[in-house]
Amino acid sequence: MKNKKLVWIILFEDFEVDGRVQRQVQALSDTYDVSVYSVTSKDIRSNYLNAQFIKIGSKVGFSHSSLIHLIKNLIFAKKNPDAILFNNIYTIPALILLKLFFRKSKFIYDSHELIVPDPITKYSIASKKSIFLERIGVKFSDLILCTNEKRSELMQQYYGLSKAPTSIENFVDIIPCSEDDKKVYKVRGKDKVKFLYQGILKDGRYLKELVDAFVFCELSEFHIYGFGPIESDLKDLALNHGILNSKVYFHGKLARDNLYSETIKYDAGLVLYDFSNMNNTYCSPNKTSEYILSGLPILCTPQESLSDLIEKHGVGECFSRVDLDNNSKLVASTIDKFAKNISCYQLRVNEAKDEFNFKKQADILRVSLLYLLSEGKV
Repeated sequence: MKNKKLVWIILFEDFEVDGRVQRQVQALSDTYDVSVYSVTSKDIRSNYLNAQFIKIGSKVGFSHSSLIHLIKNLIFAKKNPDAILFNNIYTIPALILLKLFFRKSKFIYDSHELIVPDPITKYSIASKKSIFLERIGVKFSDLILCTNEKRSELMQQYYGLSKAPTSIENFVDIIPCSEDDKKVYKVRGKDKVKFLYQGILKDGRYLKELVDAFVFCELSEFHIYGFGPIESDLKDLALNHGILNSKVYFHGKLARDNLYSETIKYDAGLVLYDFSNMNNTYCSPNKTSEYILSGLPILCTPQESLSDLIEKHGVGECFSRVDLDNNSKLVASTIDKFAKNISCYQLRVNEAKDEFNFKKQADILRVSLLYLLSEGKV
């Protein structure tokens, strides 16, 4: 039996909370011998889909000591990987250093975030350092991955790349729900359309603006799962408006194991980002596919990547940015109008589900790596 080619996956993060890396493992572990090196403070599973996991250090995230520890572990492993996949900007120093030791290995960089600068924004020293590091890292990489086509265009233009990075969308890997699933999980006795937000509770997500808007909603409820620095402020705001636990509900942090069974209970999903930086302006949230595969149409902020998705598949609507910034009553009108047409949106979601499954994205990753290892640079 022919030996599988060896692929190392590197991340300065807890594997258990990085869905993109989990999907990398799922896409590659049947074809390749995959080892995941995770710099984390937490215990990690010993195996997952036939992959091997190696915990590095005792603290999560990047530091000079964790970088040294990682480099030592990889060098003394005395193996020669066919490819090394580096995740996020924090792995760039490791990418640069390991290029000295593994000259025959193919280096893959998955950017995760959009680092290229906005000409208007003033950047901190740390941000400027990240931009500088990524500029070097992409030049050392044989294959560059990003999360959508627009980001690919921007990276190619800014870094002067001969070929645009390969886009691997942040589509989740869950089985699309059926109408029977929705009937089983649907909350009984509720006549209002239930809008769901899942994620961090922080400034820059228009959450306060939405709480203000739900005061005027007649057909809709706002259900929030998550935690973060403005959680108490949001609860106080809802309480002061007199809509806490009548129009706005807080459910705390959602356990990953319960993600699907909870999401499917709701009628529509909210995807919310501000425009404060390039990463948000050209966002690529996994919530879009997670909601759609769970049968939820989307009401979202009007980023280009989101509005293109909405227009192409008809699976929801975008808020007006002007309304979000200035007019709670108009935002409420948008929400209730969406609620009135929820059945039409849900029908389109059911028709579009196959377009949002990770299977197609996994195929792109597998084909790209196959070509890289068999012929050369992609």
